[in-house]
Amino acid sequence: MARQAVTTKQLLSVEGVEDVIKKIESIISQTTGKHVKNVYYKAAQIVANQARSNIADLNVSPELKELLTGSVAANETDENNPYAIAIISQWAAMKKLGGKASGKRFPNPYWFEYGTVARTSGGGNRGEIRPTPFFRPAVVTKRAEVRDYLISQFKDIIARAAAAKA
Repeated sequence: MARQAVTTKQLLSVEGVEDVIKKIESIISQTTGKHVKNVYYKAAQIVANQARSNIADLNVSPELKELLTGSVAANETDENNPYAIAIISQWAAMKKLGGKASGKRFPNPYWFEYGTVARTSGGGNRGEIRPTPFFRPAVVTKRAEVRDYLISQFKDIIARAAAAKA
């Protein structure tokens, strides 16, 4: 199953200052990993919240809105990795809306984000789904806010780490 992921690494790219990045990473590694994870999680949540807001504005059925809203998630990664991601996921929708046990069918949210070509199954035409982007516009809309949030939070982390060393 394909998953679309936007990582905070993609939203904030710093090039040409490798020594500064290594120094910052060293300072961050000395702070609590949980605090760093919270910063990334909140940044991912900014995008996820905007995607949910975009879904509320779509001209689609209430059932589809519920499915798409359930498919949007901001997830922390494993404990050894501080990053978090905002995603759309069929599995997230299944988990939030009842899963396989409820008998509900959960189409892939990518079909609605990107659209499909004409589909056939068993010789029958199943039509096509027109693109109804809700996640990609959230990323574009919130990119600057996420960048500014990350910068401010990491400045704070660095200042606290430097003050603790002094």
